Amino acid sequence: VVGCDGRSSKVRSSCFHEDNIENFEWKEHKGVMLHMMCECQLRWKLDRKPYRLEQKSMGGFGPTVGGGAAMPVPSTNKQLYRLSVNAPFTMWGSQIDSIDSPPLALLQKQLKPKLPKGSELIDLQWSKYYRMNHFISSRFRCGRAFLAGEAAHAHPPVGILPMNAVIEDTQNLAWKLALAIKLGVTDPECSSLLESYDSERRAQAEEVRKGIATYFSDLMQGKLRPSYYAHNDC
Repeated sequence: VVGCDGRSSKVRSSCFHEDNIENFEWKEHKGVMLHMMCECQLRWKLDRKPYRLEQKSMGGFGPTVGGGAAMPVPSTNKQLYRLSVNAPFTMWGSQIDSIDSPPLALLQKQLKPKLPKGSELIDLQWSKYYRMNHFISSRFRCGRAFLAGEAAHAHPPVGILPMNAVIEDTQNLAWKLALAIKLGVTDPECSSLLESYDSERRAQAEEVRKGIATYFSDLMQGKLRPSYYAHNDC
């Protein structure tokens, strides 16, 4: 059986636990800050490209205060963007599952100080809260049971790394299962082949976690190049 049933995987809870696997863990790497993400129409005068959003203090001569990101969404609607920004500090202790999705008014309040003057956010398509939390299973295989995708490792919705990792899980496991079935799963070499899924994909899940952490660190320190910046004073 292959558990492709998401972060709350029933396959993982049924087959992957300390009764079956010694020292098994569903390891959580917690982020403190609460973030908001949305897709909506962004009306501004800047070219259609990805931007790092910055709020300048002291008339643009002081340090950067907070930040965010704006990414154009492939669409016939050239004003459609995906935006990310921190939630208000007073909400950082909130449980995401117990609060409604961010309303447009809150997104406008948090993003307005970071967008060029005259920018407008309208027509909210969807929104969500998220944290920079990562969850990684300490095992991706237990006997004849396997975990793939978010059942095995879950990451914050940053860029394409998490989605690529899910696709690569299934690609890695599919051909190995097909070959094992063809040759016979009792073959010792098949057992070694199937076990390689666990070692290869767990290592890659850790690389995704480190890659996202490094990306955000570099982003906040302005190390990414080339970068396009949008300021509230431009």
